[in-house]
Amino acid sequence: VPDALEATYGSSAFVADAIDTDGDGVSDYLEDIYGSDKTNNAIFPQFTVGLDNTFATGGISNLDLYPGVEYPESLVQDSNSQIYVGGHGVTSGIEEHGSVYKLNTAGLLDTNFGTNGLKMITGDPNRVRDIALLDDTKIVAVGEINEGDPEQQHGLTAVLNTVDGSYDNGFNSGSLLSSSTTEWQQFWSVAVQPNGKIIAAGNTYDSKYIETHPLVTNATDMYSIRYNSDGTADTVGASFNTNQIERASAVAVQTDGKIVVLGNNINVDTGDIIVLRYLADGITLDTTFDAGNDG
Repeated sequence: VPDALEATYGSSAFVADAIDTDGDGVSDYLEDIYGSDKTNNAIFPQFTVGLDNTFATGGISNLDLYPGVEYPESLVQDSNSQIYVGGHGVTSGIEEHGSVYKLNTAGLLDTNFGTNGLKMITGDPNRVRDIALLDDTKIVAVGEINEGDPEQQHGLTAVLNTVDGSYDNGFNSGSLLSSSTTEWQQFWSVAVQPNGKIIAAGNTYDSKYIETHPLVTNATDMYSIRYNSDGTADTVGASFNTNQIERASAVAVQTDGKIVVLGNNINVDTGDIIVLRYLADGITLDTTFDAGNDG
C-alpha cells in the first residue's frame, strides 16, 4: 500500500477497499490509485465492490415459500450456473419439511422446478441437511426423517431430477429412502463418487455405549454409508466411536477413491475434532493416515 494511501486509510488494503464514499461501486482506495474515470473498463470492472445488481433484486434473492421459519443448510451450483439451495422450513405449528430451491442465473426461482421453484419433501416431518449434484442431471439430498415417533429419527436420502424436481425413478423406485432399519440416525453431509455412488455421513445410535454406561441415556457414533445409484446399500455402514457423542459433519471423496470424513466427539465438557480416512471400500480405516492412531 503506498505511503500516501496508508496515511489516509491505514496499512490494510482490505480495510481501505471497503470505503466507498460516493457510493458508485468503486472504493475510494482504487479511485485514488487509478482516478475516477469509470469508463476505464480495463481496470474498474475488476475492482467494483458490492452486491451483483444483475442477480435477483439488487443482488438479493429472498426465498420465502414456507408459512413459517426457513433454515438453509447447503448450496451447490451446476455447470450452467443454476443454483440449488437445500434446507428445511416450518409448514405448520412446529412441523418441518425438507426443501430444495432452484434459482436460474438471474437469481430468480425456476418455476419449472417443483412448485414455483421449490421442491418440498412431503410426508413425515423431515429436514434436508446437505445436497450434492450428480452429473448435473440429478441432485442428492440427505438429512433425517421422523416416521411416527419424533424420538426415532432415521437417515433420509432423496434423489431429484434437476429439471423439474421430481424423484428419480431409478433411485429407490422413485421415492425417498429412509434408513428405517436403524433405531436412530441422522445424515449431515453427502458426497457423490464419479461412478454415481452416494456416500452419506452423520451419526447413529450407540446402543453398546449405553449398555456399558448405565447413567447415560444418549450416545451416538460417527457413521457413513454408501449407496448404489439405485438406492441399494453398497457397503455396510461404518461406525466410529471414542467417546459418548460423535457426529460426522462432512464427507469428501479423494481422487484415488479414498473417503475422508470430518466430525467431532463430545464427552461431558470436553471434545475433539476428528478426521477419518477410509479405503475405497468405505468401511476399512486407512492405517497410513495418521498411522499412529490407525486412521
